Amino acid sequence: NRFVSYEVSPSTFALLGAAALLAGIQRNVVSLCVILVEGTGQTKVLIPVIITVMAARYVGDRFSHGIYHIAMEIKGFPYLEHRDRPQLVMFNVKEIMSSPVRTVRPIETAESIEALLLTSSHYGFPVVEEGTG
Repeated sequence: NRFVSYEVSPSTFALLGAAALLAGIQRNVVSLCVILVEGTGQTKVLIPVIITVMAARYVGDRFSHGIYHIAMEIKGFPYLEHRDRPQLVMFNVKEIMSSPVRTVRPIETAESIEALLLTSSHYGFPVVEEGTG
C-alpha cells in the first residue's frame, strides 16, 4: 500500500479535475502526468491521474482537435496529419524520376551546384556519398 492511497480528499479531486481539464484541452499525456505528480508531490495518486488523463484525452479526441492543433489551423501553419492518404500512392519512383539520375555529393562546389540547377527542370536532387550507390 506504499503506492496507493485509499483516502480521498478534496485536494485529490481537485488534482484529478485539473488533470482532466488540461488533458482534454492540450492532449499532452505523459508530460502532464509528470508535471502534476512531481509538482504536488502526491505520488500515491499517480495511477488515478494516468487513468483520468487517458480518459480525458480519449473523450477529447472523439469531439475535436487539441488546442495546439486548432491554433495552428487558425494561424495557417502547415500541419501533417497522422494518417496515410491513399491518393498519394499512385506512382512508383521510377515512373516520375528523371533519367539519368543526377546526384549531389555531401560536399559540393557552388559552381557545380549552379551548373546543375541551370541545366535541369527541377530542383530536387538526392545527396549521396561516392561509392554508395
